[in-house]
Amino acid sequence: MGKLTTKTAEALSKAAVPGKTNDGDGLYFQVSKVGASSWIFRYKVEGRSREMGLGPFPTITLSAARQLAAEQRKILASGADPLSTRDAEREAKREAQRQADARRITFQDLAQQFQQAHGGTWSEKWRKGWLRKLEMYAFPSIGALSADAIQTEQVVNVLRPIWATKTRTADEVRGQIEQILDAAKARGLRTGDNPARWRGHLDVCLKRSDVPFHWQTS
Repeated sequence: MGKLTTKTAEALSKAAVPGKTNDGDGLYFQVSKVGASSWIFRYKVEGRSREMGLGPFPTITLSAARQLAAEQRKILASGADPLSTRDAEREAKREAQRQADARRITFQDLAQQFQQAHGGTWSEKWRKGWLRKLEMYAFPSIGALSADAIQTEQVVNVLRPIWATKTRTADEVRGQIEQILDAAKARGLRTGDNPARWRGHLDVCLKRSDVPFHWQTS
């Protein structure tokens, strides 16, 4: 059984005298220098003392704080550091949220944002033509996909129908996709190699004999 009671915690909080009161098994009730009350868990890892905040009082009740402390003791017993474990869990949640946010931004969104960011110096004719090619050849296939969902297969599916009959246009569309996906990677919306890269990538997926002129490379 712990040393504290709810009434004791309430009295300590009301008195607002800075200090730490031990409940036992590493759990402490803490009053800060500014009078804020909270729970902390104190422990040692490899001979080094550490303190882990468990939350404010009375939002975190005495019974809840004891349960949280018990969970940290289990982590310690497994050989892990509770603070490091919590940091890793928080980072995993942030990464999961980042990926969820990235999936909500479609390739069509990214293309329009790219045009807005880089098209300030383009002529009106070039701006319209740049987006029009994507609307005709890329958006129907990959427009609704997120940047990280677009891989080599999806890029090839865009290019193959116009590969032999509209070679120059196909090359321009490939270059546009490559630029947009590079920009997405710079924003942390995808990882890995660019699936629209020509040299050393698409050049082994699509036959050069189908190309009647010298292709642009990147």
